Amino acid sequence: MSRRPVLLNELEAYRDLVTRILDGTAPPDDELNMCRATVRAAVAVADRQTAMQALCMLLEGALADPSLSIDDTQVLVPLLKALARGRVEPAQIVAIEGMEQEETVSP
Repeated sequence: MSRRPVLLNELEAYRDLVTRILDGTAPPDDELNMCRATVRAAVAVADRQTAMQALCMLLEGALADPSLSIDDTQVLVPLLKALARGRVEPAQIVAIEGMEQEETVSP
């Protein structure tokens, strides 16, 4: 079975949601704040494994937040699946100030 490539509009939706979650708009929590810092640091130094673990933990925490909108949930669930299947990398969706984001999509 071949994997469907991630479309640029999907990447944009993922980036927007991840940016809002990383900025702490949802959910606010000390443990998740540590994940936010870890994600940014790991992406900045290209530590894929740490970035992936922290990002998934952060996104799963956001998914468990009852204040997360249905619209955001409809973006978040496919994003978690894409991360788990290797279709999206943290560096593609996490904005780090002063760094360019990868624009590649999975084949």
